[in-house]
Amino acid sequence: MINISSIHIERQKIAVLNILKEVPSNEQISLRIISVKAKLPKQDTEIIIRDLLKEFRELGKYYELEQTFIRLDSTSSAIDDLLRKYETTSKELKN
Repeated sequence: MINISSIHIERQKIAVLNILKEVPSNEQISLRIISVKAKLPKQDTEIIIRDLLKEFRELGKYYELEQTFIRLDSTSSAIDDLLRKYETTSKELKN
């Protein structure tokens, strides 16, 4: 049986990670820009960023008051690893 909500969450995480991958290290990007580019509601985007940071704190820093994310140095491989993980999970949930 397909768990639609799990597939949806995995796809949202993939969308956000693809955007964060484009952000240069140590540069900030606003939550609004991330949510627009990911085509997600701002609240959902913020929840996803928090979840990703719980799983992998070294990914970057999210400043709630300013609603900005800063990607840390040398996180490209971590982003790639997380993308592979979520893409694999998404495929497995479909089967």
